[in-house]
Parts: sequence; structure tokens; C-alpha cells
Amino acid sequence: MQRRLIAALALALILCGCTETAEKQQTRTIVDMQQTRVEIPAEVRRVVTATYPIATQLVYLVGARDTLVGVSDYDVNGVMRKIWPEIE
Repeated sequence: MQRRLIAALALALILCGCTETAEKQQTRTIVDMQQTRVEIPAEVRRVVTATYPIATQLVYLVGARDTLVGVSDYDVNGVMRKIWPEIE
């Protein structure tokens, strides 16, 4: 009985250590369709949407405007000027 208790406690401590390590990951790896691997921060706080207006619109529409730190002139079009005049 005592051995089982010790084994259960040891297993619980090991599992707690595993979840803590996973939660503290600082980066994650993204793989694109050409199998190029890029390592990015686990938590993305800044985004640049260049030459792809739909991405800029999506960032705006999901309420993540505060993360958008850069756009190209191509992204500043009539649609974006109407829905978000401050993009200029």
C-alpha cells in the first residue's frame, strides 16, 4: 500500500513537471506549404501585413488592430480607408 502511494505521488510530480514545461515554451515552429520551417515567439504581439490587403482587413475585423505595426501602400486602399480611416 505504501509503495503504491509513493508511486502515485512520484507520477503526479512527474506529470506536473511536464505540463509546466509545455506551458512555458517561448517559441513555436510554423511550417508552410513548401515545408519551410520558421520559429516564431509563442505569443505574437506585433504583426505586419504587407502587400496582402485581405490580411490587413482580417486583422482589423478580428479586433487585433493594436497588434498591427506595419502595412504597405498597397494595403491602404479604398475599402480600408472606409472601414478604418486611421490606416493612413
